[in-house]
Parts: sequence; structure tokens; C-alpha cells
Amino acid sequence: MTKIDESKQYKFSEIIAMLENSELPEGTELTNAYYSANHVYVVSKLVGFDSDCMFDKRSSSVAGMDIRLISYLWSIKLPKEDKFYLKAPVLFARGLYLNYNKQTHAYFLDSLTQTEGHQTKFTKKEIDSMPFDTNFFEKIKVEDE
Repeated sequence: MTKIDESKQYKFSEIIAMLENSELPEGTELTNAYYSANHVYVVSKLVGFDSDCMFDKRSSSVAGMDIRLISYLWSIKLPKEDKFYLKAPVLFARGLYLNYNKQTHAYFLDSLTQTEGHQTKFTKKEIDSMPFDTNFFEKIKVEDE
């Protein structure tokens, strides 16, 4: 699996490999150095195809093969992931939320105040990779700030 770096530029062959391996989440935006930022491709599913496809964001049509698509480098902008607070059960700890200390790599219960050293908002992927069962926490979607 490719670690995607949004600050890096990718070859077209790398983009195709990521599409074939379903490594780019739906809604990922792809632009290349030839076209302006107004000409964006979006990754999406297409019924009847085994892998994701690139759609022209302006026309919603599948990207047509063009030498400019192959010859120039590509930028990747991943879609914004939803974040959640994990609220502890009331019987266990009233009004406390799961926090993560970035220095000690320890989880603890505290307020919602997120600081540079403490994380209180977690993506679904982060929640799934936690080393303990999170099912008893209430997942509260963080509203856009």
C-alpha cells in the first residue's frame, strides 16, 4: 500500500496503480501540472468496473486518455475525513472523553480541550486501529469548525 503524501507529485503510472489497488478514497481530487487547478479529476466508483475511475469534475465524464495525462506529474488531494469524539459511558465517567497523549502514546479520559500534545478528535481509521475495544464509547461527530 502506498503512503500518500499530498505535497509530493506522482507519475501517471503511480496514479493508475493506486486506482487499481483501491488506495485512493472516493472523492480524492487529482490534478496534473499541464492542466490548471480548474481542471480536476475525482476518484469514484463506476458500476461494472473492478477498480475506481477518474472522472472529470466539471463534466462528470470518465477521463479520456490523453498524452498530457501520461506525460505530466500529478498532485493528490485526499478528501477530508470525518472526525469523532469518543465519549465515555456515563456510568463509567460522567462527561469525559477519550484523549491521546502524543508524547507518551497513552490514552486517558479528560475534557474535549485539544492541545498540541493531546488529541481528542479521531478519524474512523484511527478509531479502528486503537489497541482496545472502542464499541462502548459513544461516537460524536465533530462539526466543522
